[in-house]
Amino acid sequence: LDPHFAATEAIAADDAEKSKLETQKAYDGVGATAHLPGSAVRAKSILQYLGYSQDDIDSVIGSGDAYNFQGVGNPHKHASIQPGESVLDIGSGLGVDSFIASRKTGKDGMVVG
Repeated sequence: LDPHFAATEAIAADDAEKSKLETQKAYDGVGATAHLPGSAVRAKSILQYLGYSQDDIDSVIGSGDAYNFQGVGNPHKHASIQPGESVLDIGSGLGVDSFIASRKTGKDGMVVG
C-alpha cells in the first residue's frame, strides 16, 4: 500500500467526520431554538434577499411558522411551476416553498414536501 495514498485517505476520513460533526452541531442549534417565535421582519428580509416575489412573500408570511424561515435558496427562481403539475420538495423545512408551489400547481396539482 502506498503510504501517501493511505495518509490522504486518513485525512479525507478525518475531514468527513469533522464535517458531520459541524453539520450536526448546526442542526442541533436550530432544533434547540425551534420552539421560539421568529421574526416576521427577519423572515421577509431573507425572502427578499433570496429573490422571492412580493406575491410569494405575502402568501406565506402570515403563517406563524414562516417567521422562523431560515432558507438558503429560492427554487422558484429556476422552476416554472404550472397548474396541474406535481412537485417534490426535498428538504422542505418549514414548508415555505411547498406552500408557494401549491398555489402555483392549483387544485389539479400536487405538492409533496
